Amino acid sequence: MIHALRYLRKPIFRCYSSVNIPLSTKIAALVAKSAPEQIYSYNPGKLIKFGSWSLSLVFFTYGLSFADWSLSTSYDLYQKRDQNQDDEQESMLNPTLTFIGRTCGSVILSVIPFTLSLAALYIPSRIVTKIHYIPGKLPRCQLTRNTIIGRSSVYTAPLKAITRNQKTRVFTGNGPQGVDDNSSFVFFLIDNTKPFFKKLYIVNRSGDFWGHDGRIFDAFFGGDSIQDLERKTKSKNSAIKEDSSMLDQLIDEGSKRVKLQNALKAKDIVMRNHR
Repeated sequence: MIHALRYLRKPIFRCYSSVNIPLSTKIAALVAKSAPEQIYSYNPGKLIKFGSWSLSLVFFTYGLSFADWSLSTSYDLYQKRDQNQDDEQESMLNPTLTFIGRTCGSVILSVIPFTLSLAALYIPSRIVTKIHYIPGKLPRCQLTRNTIIGRSSVYTAPLKAITRNQKTRVFTGNGPQGVDDNSSFVFFLIDNTKPFFKKLYIVNRSGDFWGHDGRIFDAFFGGDSIQDLERKTKSKNSAIKEDSSMLDQLIDEGSKRVKLQNALKAKDIVMRNHR
């Protein structure tokens, strides 16, 4: 199911910048926004929705068929236990215990296709369609996804609560946005404040990133050093360490700038009313 995501990209918006612009300049412009800014967009398409339901139905039907066949077979063998008394191995086993063991085995094996059926619906429901950066002294992140029944679900959390999978970086230096990766076409964002089944978000690399630059995600959600990410653009072999001090400084400066702008606007409104 998730492999189909690679071929279903429909761009929603275009960004004006490129990876040649310093990352610090881009982030400074982003955190200086006074209103929420969309930093990611992806349209999974209708095939994902209908394909997931079709695949789920196939696994569910197979699970019912297997459960019916295995349980009926176990019951038939239990009913014919008197005919197997001549078998020395069968005579040593309690017929009731044998029936219970076969039934438990059938139930356990039947759980597998039912689990796959649920997974076929769960995985597409965790695909992120939009991500917004909400500025402020304590910035927040808004993630939008489609539920199992196709409705849009919006969740807002502190920016620090959403983290990237530490084993996979978003920026690779390949492709127009610098996020193309031959080994993986998705990466994961994790909400550390939620339980297991609600904490995982799937982000497709073929979506549109703000500024056409995946380094912003590594800085925001991975805590990577902005200076190291800028050096990574020039040299793919350069190491990247975790250091969010510069990001915190830019966010603090952007927050102060927004407050100053709002104060000036309020003062201007007051002066106009007194004229």
